[in-house]
Amino acid sequence: MKQDKVDIKVEIKAPKKRKFCRKIIRFFLFLVIFIILLALFLPAILSSGPGTGIIVSIANNSSGQQVTIDDLSLSWFSPCSITGLSVKDDQNRQIADIKEVTLSRSIVDLATNWQKFGDIVVDSLELNVYLPEENDSPEKAPNDKKTTEKTQNDPEIPKITGTFAIKNSKVKVIKPNGQIYSLVDINTNVSVAKQLVVLTGSMVNGAGGTVNLDGMEMELTDPLRFTVKDTTKLLEEITIDEVIADDFLAEINPIFANQANLSGKISLELKQTDVPLNENIKNAATGKFGLDLTELTFQPQGFMGKVMDLAGANKAYTFDIKGFKLGILDGRINYDDLTIKISDELHIKFFGSVALADNDLALKMSFPVTAQLLNKAGLKLSDAEKYAKSLSDRTVVIPIIGTKEDPKMDFSTVPEQLKDVLKGGVADIIKTETESQIDKLLDKALDNDDKEKDKKKNDQNDLIKEGIKNIFGL
Repeated sequence: MKQDKVDIKVEIKAPKKRKFCRKIIRFFLFLVIFIILLALFLPAILSSGPGTGIIVSIANNSSGQQVTIDDLSLSWFSPCSITGLSVKDDQNRQIADIKEVTLSRSIVDLATNWQKFGDIVVDSLELNVYLPEENDSPEKAPNDKKTTEKTQNDPEIPKITGTFAIKNSKVKVIKPNGQIYSLVDINTNVSVAKQLVVLTGSMVNGAGGTVNLDGMEMELTDPLRFTVKDTTKLLEEITIDEVIADDFLAEINPIFANQANLSGKISLELKQTDVPLNENIKNAATGKFGLDLTELTFQPQGFMGKVMDLAGANKAYTFDIKGFKLGILDGRINYDDLTIKISDELHIKFFGSVALADNDLALKMSFPVTAQLLNKAGLKLSDAEKYAKSLSDRTVVIPIIGTKEDPKMDFSTVPEQLKDVLKGGVADIIKTETESQIDKLLDKALDNDDKEKDKKKNDQNDLIKEGIKNIFGL
């Protein structure tokens, strides 16, 4: 009997749980591969047009500015760069325009050691600084000592290393009316190592003059310190204007404040300078300085106007102040040789100190004896003018008191000084008086002689006329 073959297939199905685990494994494997690929190509993605757009959008939203970037080049293992970076403020004013910024280190390098930032080069920066309106100046924050004290939670200053270079760049300072106040060309390098910043290079003022940065250092300590160990010519022939006069020169002496039609050149030399860059800068700064002011011209106003009136000279003058030395110690600017030469005969010398923090003045002025000074002391102007000529080489000391904003000349000791000056100058006064009397006598004698000659001449003319009449029978 023939039997038929029967194929029996047995299908063994895997448990549903094992299938689910495989799906999870595949998903996570895909996710890891995606993350790796994304991370690998992230710099390229961000460097693309859409990626750069995302970065620009984040920057605009966080800063409130209008930022645009022409090209962004990021790489895990190669240098990075930004090309065509432009920044505008909320008033659509151009703040900055940079041709290119390059970073020598890659993203991986920075991730492994961000404190070593390598070489950063900013090429062709055009920076615009807009001066605010006078009534738009920010209010001063209240002086809260608690905020200035260092706490244990304050972060330490990082020990960064690298160089930062700015080349072929310009900075414009623009007044509220749109007028360009100053234009500066910048080519400088900043090197950072071992918590010490070393500056080199220069900034050239478009109106003339140079700011030299060679030899300047800044210590990355707490507080930050700006130092100059050797002699450095910081400013060379910089054009002086109202801002330099009011914000810098007026800190030295109130005669420079609020002057009209001011012009000239300033050169400044630094030596052994140490300035802490914190709220205690005015009290703790020390240094020695040399100051030259050449072709300094202005129409005297304010306190200087009063000084010039006392000198009998109230028009615009040109001054040269060279080799003027000053120092800063214990919160005060000290000097003893600020001499202003008004004419060959008229010199005014200032000496003493000025407080940086509270603007207190402890200055004195060596002032020549002028007719205006004698008249102020009580002499009649006619007598004062006569005596002043004999005493032009004598001086009195007039204290300058008050503050830099409200300086005053203290005349309380001047009368006694003038008494001594007049006593000491009696011989000169008598000599001048005698010479004056002799001149008057000579003038009178010459005048009488001329009158006698004129009388004789007239008599002769009368005789001639009488003879003519007799000859012609008139």
